[in-house]
Amino acid sequence: MSGTMGNELGPITAVRETMTVLDARNEVVGEVSEVKMGDPAAVTEQGQTPSPDDMTLVGQIASAFGVGGLQVPDQEAARLLRIGYVKINRRGILTSDIYVGADEVDRVEGNRVYLSTPVDR
Repeated sequence: MSGTMGNELGPITAVRETMTVLDARNEVVGEVSEVKMGDPAAVTEQGQTPSPDDMTLVGQIASAFGVGGLQVPDQEAARLLRIGYVKINRRGILTSDIYVGADEVDRVEGNRVYLSTPVDR
């Protein structure tokens, strides 16, 4: 199903900041606060572990994945950098921003982004 050209990035290309995000159950998750298109050349399949002194873009983005004081594992950060991601500003008390991969964006309709998975996955 993968192509070499064209719209292989999928519906993430239509996602914009401030859009409302709904999960697979049509429950509102939050609002898009950032969109990053994937870069297949950004990291290797095994991922990269940036050193604390790493000032490359990959290192800066990987270190920015801190959510609520927790770090996204290096392998997951590498995957998101490769395929692209949407950062979602969650609604509610005691919630953290979350990141979903481009492969979890099912479709975009109007000002709404629909995910292919439930938010609690």
